[in-house]
Amino acid sequence: GSDPRMVEVGPDLGFPEAGVRTALADGCRLLILGDPHNPTGAPVPAGFIDAMAAAHPGTIILADEAYAEFAGPTSIGLLDRHPNLLVARTFSKAYGLAGLRAGVLIGRRETLSWIARMRSPYAVNSAALVSLVAALGDEEYVSRYVAEVRAARGRLADGLARMGVPTFPSVANFVIARFGERAQAVRAALRARGVLVRDRSDHPVLAGTLRIGVGTGAQADVCLAAVAQALAEVGGGERS
Repeated sequence: GSDPRMVEVGPDLGFPEAGVRTALADGCRLLILGDPHNPTGAPVPAGFIDAMAAAHPGTIILADEAYAEFAGPTSIGLLDRHPNLLVARTFSKAYGLAGLRAGVLIGRRETLSWIARMRSPYAVNSAALVSLVAALGDEEYVSRYVAEVRAARGRLADGLARMGVPTFPSVANFVIARFGERAQAVRAALRARGVLVRDRSDHPVLAGTLRIGVGTGAQADVCLAAVAQALAEVGGGERS
């Protein structure tokens, strides 16, 4: 029975702060913010969630932090101050447990109690629980992997720029690269070389873009080599 409304990002793919403020001023019961956002990789500006949670106590603000490990900042420290704030985290990204459907929703007890009434008592399967114990016990690996992804993210963006392919600022483990009118041809050429990327041209602001995941440094090198070959095959350089 809800009336969902989207706040669109602009051509720079940055966080649409003005649009979110307007939506809150118009009144809403639930605000969902990707921090960082998928697929742009843009973070919510520092202090914004804190300020909005304080200014709109009647609105539940859900910070979706699926990629927070790669970005750094988190809103978890704000939970003591704001009963209307919730933080969602997943173990499918930095912890590598994709497919096990393991995550956590963090918030004040009085807020979570409403959600608990609708939650299945068997929301997480036994295999996921065993995997979580192992993953949470190896924080050294997670820290090392996150550091490598952050370095590879910069390497990938710099390498694409040298090939004339612009990217947008991202703090997640992926980048949006604009290939212009040849995005689909490049995607097909990359697929033929065993490199899978996602065409995001379904959204007008993202027309001509591909979302490229960031893994290890070695994987970034493989991706860049494949992009160079794909551009040579379909024609290099950026087109609008």
